[in-house]
Amino acid sequence: KSAYLNATLPKDTPIFVKPPPGYDDGIHCWRLVKAVYGLKQSGFEWHSHVSKTFKKMGLYQCENVEGLFMLEKGNEKIYIALYVDDLFVVASSNQFFNKFMDDLEAKFSLNYIGEILEYLGIEFQKNAFGYELHQNKFVKRLIEAFPTEIMKGADLPRTPDNIFKNDKYKIIDDNTGKPLKNQKDIPIPDEYIYEDSNSPRLDKEHHDLYRSIVGMLLWLTNNTMPSISYGTNALAAKCHEPTENDYKHLMQMIKYLYKNNNERLIMRRNQTKDISEDSHVIYAYSDASFAADLDRHSVSGFAIYLNGNLVSWGTKKQRSITKSSMACELIALGETVDRSMI
Repeated sequence: KSAYLNATLPKDTPIFVKPPPGYDDGIHCWRLVKAVYGLKQSGFEWHSHVSKTFKKMGLYQCENVEGLFMLEKGNEKIYIALYVDDLFVVASSNQFFNKFMDDLEAKFSLNYIGEILEYLGIEFQKNAFGYELHQNKFVKRLIEAFPTEIMKGADLPRTPDNIFKNDKYKIIDDNTGKPLKNQKDIPIPDEYIYEDSNSPRLDKEHHDLYRSIVGMLLWLTNNTMPSISYGTNALAAKCHEPTENDYKHLMQMIKYLYKNNNERLIMRRNQTKDISEDSHVIYAYSDASFAADLDRHSVSGFAIYLNGNLVSWGTKKQRSITKSSMACELIALGETVDRSMI
């Protein structure tokens, strides 16, 4: 409660304020002892204060994620994710959790909400095997901004720009990877065609809307929807000067969300049978699309699993221009390994 007011300001940089009405005698000013809301450094001072408090309690801070703290005592473990003044606490047992919360409540005034249902807009649904993470409320608010433009859903979040009206496609057999026999070529639906390479730029109103929606899509794909990672990355790359074609791509993404708004990220205990509960095994997958765009930059993609659960994923345009698919695959592999080490 009132987290910022717990932080003590350093004495070597005093801050003075004008007293509020009713206390101002026109002669004196007040020196702040504690951080107050509205002060520029309040957030920093609060984070420093709570970090020092956790360390005095025996927790240590993760080197790569400053907002993550851990405590181990024998076989008992506790993890704390800190976001401003919200704490997400995971413990190995109820007894260890209650003991820690009692110690913490002796130092701060806490508002304990209970078992997690939602955190930073991410909804947690508990089941017999673990948790399902989703952002259905967030997706609903997103698609409601376009009530007249999503009359039907889309099967794909993104299609390439180089699909033309006379192109055809065939259905691929999942087992052989080859087109099914005795099938006719299927025309490309009009909604997936982007023929105009000189598409005009968006006006200011649609440009602002485009950037706003892309920001929401980035939040969505970074948390619970890896399926839209590539499409969102491609949309974000055009935020500076989006065109009507880019806006059409954006609408395709919204239609995909409309049709797939129940997509969930599943976290299960004992997801992989050959891994014991005390083990931590990482599986990392990488891929690259060679010279996928007109600028000849390849695109990397990765997915990282911890004990069979997907914990990290992403899509990123490579900085270097490679001369072969092998070279871009090696860059993608290196980026994935670096990510896995975090």
